[in-house]
Amino acid sequence: MFKECPKGIIQMKHRKKVFDIIFLLSLFFLCYIFFTNIHPLTIYDSDDWAQYFRYRNAIPIWGSFNPVKLFPETLMPLSADIAGYILYPLLHDFIYSLTLVTAFWLCFFITWYIYEIYRFIEYLGVDGYGRIIAFCIFFLHFVLFKISDKGYIPYLFGAHNVSCVFHYSIPMLLNMILVIRLAVGGGNWEKVN
Repeated sequence: MFKECPKGIIQMKHRKKVFDIIFLLSLFFLCYIFFTNIHPLTIYDSDDWAQYFRYRNAIPIWGSFNPVKLFPETLMPLSADIAGYILYPLLHDFIYSLTLVTAFWLCFFITWYIYEIYRFIEYLGVDGYGRIIAFCIFFLHFVLFKISDKGYIPYLFGAHNVSCVFHYSIPMLLNMILVIRLAVGGGNWEKVN
């Protein structure tokens, strides 16, 4: 009734999953080192402080300021709680704890975005080079742009302050993930698996 899968195919799929996990972890840790040490996401703006500590209900509130910004205005206070209750007792530095949690969220969504690009490349039929192409696309996001006198954001994942990371960068990454999934017909990745 059921056909048995040859042992070599199982080992090949297992090896591919192991390489995928190594790829994702290395991508995540490269991002995490960048956003905690090289370009740390440190709060310095009054808008950052206000957004971290302004709690709201997780439903759209008609008539209030920004009634539909549920995701950033619930994720930022949640990040402050994680930093304050979990990391601060261990590190004894609240601002660094906030930096670590914010970097975690941004790196998580960047890794997810690059993984979806990798899966899309594999879906297109580029076998064997999907990780390399996805890694090159990842590094292209950090190519410096032209410097202006008014200031600039030197890479595509950058933002002017931490509040902009939650309000613009992370939702932009989620939108791109959704567009990539819809480009394949609602996330039907049958060619990949």
